[in-house]
Order: sequence, then C-alpha cells, then structure tokens
Amino acid sequence: MAQQQAEFLCQSRHIGQHFAEVMVSWHSRDFLTAEQLINEDYDVIWNREHVMRGLVPDFHHYYDVLQPSSTYNVYWFSLGEAPRLEAGFLEGKRIGLLDHSTSKTSFLLPLDSLKTAGLKLAQLNISYFVNMKAMYDALEAGEIDIIPGGNWVADQLAPLVLQKTLIAENVDAGSWYVRKRITDPSLRCAMQRSIQVYQALSKDMRMPEIAAPDCL
Repeated sequence: MAQQQAEFLCQSRHIGQHFAEVMVSWHSRDFLTAEQLINEDYDVIWNREHVMRGLVPDFHHYYDVLQPSSTYNVYWFSLGEAPRLEAGFLEGKRIGLLDHSTSKTSFLLPLDSLKTAGLKLAQLNISYFVNMKAMYDALEAGEIDIIPGGNWVADQLAPLVLQKTLIAENVDAGSWYVRKRITDPSLRCAMQRSIQVYQALSKDMRMPEIAAPDCL
C-alpha cells in the first residue's frame, strides 16, 4: 500500500504547502539507527515502541505518536488439519519460521507458543527462512508443513485452503511516529489520514480511530 499512501500525501493540499515531494520507503528490520532518530532523518516513522526505545530510550524527545498501534491476531497455519501443539501431532512435521529474532509474528510468538505447550525446541524440525515470501513458497511447495502469521497468510496463498490455530490475540502491530517539530495540526491530520490506506492490508487488522478533534 506504499504507492497509495504516497499518492494520498502528494494529493494533499496541506502536505503540498510544506513539502516539495514525498518518499515512502520500506527497509529491513535492522536499518533504523539511533543517529537517524536523533537527527530526525524521517518526518514519519512506523515501528514498534520497544524497537524505538531500544535505539534511543528518550526517543519521545524527537518523535510524537501520530497513530497509536493497530493490533492483529497471530496463528499457526497448515495445508492439512488445524495445527495442534502436541508432540504426537508435530512428530514428523516440518515447521517454518522467519530467520529474524526480533520478529514477533514469525519468530518470537511462535517459539513461545511451542515452549509454553511443553515442547522441546531441540526435538522439533524447524527451518528458518530469509523472508516471508520464501516461507510461503516453501509451504505451498510442500517443503514445510506449518508456518505462523496473521490472516494475510491465507490471502497470500489463496486459492489454497489453510487451517489455522490461534497463537496470540491483539498483538501490537507498531505505531506511527511524527517529528515533534511538525506541529501544524492540519499537516499532522493529513499524515494521519494517509495511514488509513494500510487498513486494507489485512481483514484481521484493527486500527484505532483517529482521536484528535482537529482530524474529525
């Protein structure tokens, strides 16, 4: 939806009064640095608060919350019967995870659900993938049996019919932050409205309504 967001911003009269161009960019998880936050290199940033705080504990000196975090549910998906976190069911099953230890959806929460169920991770057949597309392709090709994700997984792999089992509800999807120096209410509202295009990413995503009176 990055193209739609850019187009919305470019068509905004309020944005046009302050900016000559708009750039929307998506980077790897480890791209953002403390220096970029302190230097306020970006006017608007999407990220999870614990990541921002881990880079700069006092990052709120530089950025305000523009849009509170949306939430979503995380599931285990399979092409066969609904996954069960039991040793008998998982025996011989191949589990796919994202090879990134900061991913809540595709690494942290799935591993925690296995551990909480009393399963020994060392005894499970787990494969790690460089990105989610590679993981989806492996499931579709029958190279693995179970993967985690939000409801968008079913959309990505349609028309395949997936079965799912809940891992966690109302997971923090990350908030949007704006530079504190951007104080014009109309400008902030235009930026907030542009974020609503991402509501279409998943039928499972729940995005809080914009609460600021000036944006109603």
